[in-house]
Amino acid sequence: MRDCSPCHRPSQEPSGAAGNQICKSPSSGDRTFEKQHPRRRGSIAVKRGRMVALVILVFAATGAKCAEPSQSTRPEALLRQASYRPKIGSRLPTPLVFTNHAGRPVDLTEVVRQRPTVICLVYFDCPMLCKLAADGLYRAVASMEPSVGSDFNIAVISFNTKDTPQDARHARAHALQQVPGGEGDSSGEGWYFLTGDRPTVDRLTDALGFRYVWDERSKQFAHASGLVVVAADGTMTEFLDGVQFSPQQLSQAIDRSRRGEVSDREPPATFVRCYLYDPTTGKFGALVQWSLRLLGVSTVIGLGVMIFRLARQRRFA
Repeated sequence: MRDCSPCHRPSQEPSGAAGNQICKSPSSGDRTFEKQHPRRRGSIAVKRGRMVALVILVFAATGAKCAEPSQSTRPEALLRQASYRPKIGSRLPTPLVFTNHAGRPVDLTEVVRQRPTVICLVYFDCPMLCKLAADGLYRAVASMEPSVGSDFNIAVISFNTKDTPQDARHARAHALQQVPGGEGDSSGEGWYFLTGDRPTVDRLTDALGFRYVWDERSKQFAHASGLVVVAADGTMTEFLDGVQFSPQQLSQAIDRSRRGEVSDREPPATFVRCYLYDPTTGKFGALVQWSLRLLGVSTVIGLGVMIFRLARQRRFA
């Protein structure tokens, strides 16, 4: 017979209830063995924990490596070049002839002379931020007492010279659907959706202090978001940054512009900027990238804590 201390296994296996006294190997997971070999059990748990930690760590490191863009196309580098700092108190240059949704020329300075005008810079195929800013504007307008066409104008202008009047027409139809009664208003009085050539777009964006960058690899613009309110004499009176605008905030800005009051509030130093993850290219925007980095750091810290606890359990087992 062979000694398997603390159990004793005879050369012939017993049957029935006696079979419960057989000493099994640790790999069988027998509870009797684990109770009588706590140190072996702790060692196995530590080894298993380390293996799991190693697998997770390798996965996290691989994912972080895949998400990291090249030095020349880092979203942070592009976003640092994007800003929106309107020259509040100065006037728009004249003329600024754009093309409207119907393909007809429209001078923005003539539009502004009618009544206070809210300018929203976008590009019509923007995958996220432009739509958020424009929809935020439409929701605010839908809940306001002043109405578009009688009290103020809205000019949604594309800074992408490749956008066409057809793109502007689709964007205009979407906007009118967001406003009560707008869908049935064929004239769309006060709603201007404009595209332009490079010289005209550059003149407007320079006057508005709007800086944007095209990334050829991701086929996206890195840009900031906000609204500029312009008085009837062409003076930029106020800047509202972000993508959400309360009806009260926008209404008060329009009223001040109507009275010719210029805001003394400085444009913010930081802006809501647009640069997104593109699933077709595997690129990540700054927000997504920093979130992944934070998640990676948290994962490493969590793994370190887990390994430390497992090691303590082994020591005191």
